[in-house]
Amino acid sequence: MAISTRDKRGRATSELRPEQLYPLVRTIAEEGKPGHPESISVREFDKARAATGHDDAPSAKAICQRLADRDGKAMGWRRVKEIAFDETASIEHVERRRRASAPARYLSERGVYFALRLIAKRLDVKTMTPGEYDDERQVALKEERKRDRPRPLLAQLLPTANQIEQLFLSGDDDDDDDQDVGAAWDRALEVAELEPRAQLRDQRRRRGRLEESLPLIEAIHIFAELNGRLPSKTDLNEFGEKADVQLEAIRKPYRDVLREAIAYRQALGHNGPTELPRPEGGAGGNAPRAPIAAPAPGSIPGVARRLSKGRTRYARDELIAAIQAYLEDLDGGRPTQKGYGRYAVKNRLPATKNFAKHGGWKALLVEARITV
Repeated sequence: MAISTRDKRGRATSELRPEQLYPLVRTIAEEGKPGHPESISVREFDKARAATGHDDAPSAKAICQRLADRDGKAMGWRRVKEIAFDETASIEHVERRRRASAPARYLSERGVYFALRLIAKRLDVKTMTPGEYDDERQVALKEERKRDRPRPLLAQLLPTANQIEQLFLSGDDDDDDDQDVGAAWDRALEVAELEPRAQLRDQRRRRGRLEESLPLIEAIHIFAELNGRLPSKTDLNEFGEKADVQLEAIRKPYRDVLREAIAYRQALGHNGPTELPRPEGGAGGNAPRAPIAAPAPGSIPGVARRLSKGRTRYARDELIAAIQAYLEDLDGGRPTQKGYGRYAVKNRLPATKNFAKHGGWKALLVEARITV
């Protein structure tokens, strides 16, 4: 269940809520050490992430830190496993108790403003998730320790994400114990004059706007303009390679496609060329082919780049945007990979085969739900 993103430095950053980490630990442990998952060590767990297809999941150390108490003390790995494998444990109750420890001393809104602004400046971002904050906080503290300061200053000035969340939850009525901690983080971002996390979702959707294959009729039109003739199938494929564009699949007799392209060009005011290419493999089919002119690679806007062996056609953000479109269409129904596959074919979205290099269906589904 790979549920991390990459920050601007290329590091994995967890976007999971604390209560989602326990089932994640159990899943990886059961798959990585079948028979004795409760005894999985920190090192074994970290290795099992990639071996079981969860390579973007947080490390054991990162999970323990993410489950720190309000004083910033990390939860022990043994305790994490106890909770994860306790069938009778209420995760909500465990989380309430974890958050009920003493708040960070001297933490105020002014301190939150300083901490969030400092980390945002280091990351060069206008908003961030709790996981991104904690990850960069650890980097900052590590850098300070390397400078051999006897009393690290940043450790006192940078509370954990959990401590910040609890500051904005403290003072609420008992009925609000289960309130969304995410809302507290959003209030902290507001205090720090940073953008709300909704901006992350909007930015992701803008980055993930899906590009489409180049329609055949449009490709033939561009080919005719540059080459003064209509293309054969082989010509058109070479044209796509040179322009580095993914062409729409041919689903009807190619000569019918050419006739439609001629009509399309005539509607645009272009009267030629109209001579259909000779059938390939027929008489004269072995004659030397004229050189093919094509646009510069990747220069046609809004068109997907050509799919080549060993290359993933869609970026992670594009896949998440596609899954989010599927979830919205379900309107509360149960999402499945097969269901998405049917939806993708119908709506010309990325196929499920693109999921493997980005952690798989489960990983992308979790992240799509988090950022909706």
